[in-house]
Amino acid sequence: MINQLVNRIEGHFGKYYEFGPYEEEKLRYSLEVIIGEVSKCVILFFISSFFYKQWELLYSMIALCTIRPFSGGLHFKTYWACLIFTGLFFGAIICFHNTVPINYNFYTLSFVVALLAVLLLAPLTCEKRPSYTKEKRTKFKVTAIVILTFYFILFQITNGLYFFTIGIWVMLFQSIQLILAKGVQIHGKTKKLI
Repeated sequence: MINQLVNRIEGHFGKYYEFGPYEEEKLRYSLEVIIGEVSKCVILFFISSFFYKQWELLYSMIALCTIRPFSGGLHFKTYWACLIFTGLFFGAIICFHNTVPINYNFYTLSFVVALLAVLLLAPLTCEKRPSYTKEKRTKFKVTAIVILTFYFILFQITNGLYFFTIGIWVMLFQSIQLILAKGVQIHGKTKKLI
C-alpha cells in the first residue's frame, strides 16, 4: 500500500520535474520514510487512545524524535515488523512509566547507561542511508549527548514532573535499543564473513 502511494507521488513529480537516478532514489526514500512514519504514528495514536494513553504516547514520540535522528537504532526490513516493534517499544515505555517509580539512584544509573551507549555506539544508521563522514558522526554523537544531558537536567529541575519521567524512560529504552542494534549489526557482519 505504501509503495503504491510512493509510486503515485513519485510519478506525479516525474511529470513536472526531471530527476537523475540519484535524485529519484532520494525522493523515493524520503517519501517512504515520511509516509511510513506518519501512518505508524496515526495507527499507534489510535490504539493508545483506546487505553487513554495518547498524551503519554505523544510525549514519548516527541522525546524520541529529539534523539533518534542523532543516535540511530534498530531498523526493520518490513513495515509491519517496524510497526510492531515501535508499538512494543512505546508500550513498554508507557507501562514502565506508570508502574515503576524513578528515584535518584535509578535516575543516575539511567543517565550513565544512556550516556555510555551514546558515547560508545552512536550513531547507528540504516543500510539504506549513505555513510557519514567522521566529522558528521562526531557532530551527531555530541548532539545526542547534549540532548540526553538536557533531558536528565530537565528531570532534575522539574523534580520528576509526571511527563518528564517519560523522557527518562525514552532515553533509557533508546540506549537499550542502541545496544541491541549494535549486536544485530555485529551479528550481521559476522554472518556475512561465514
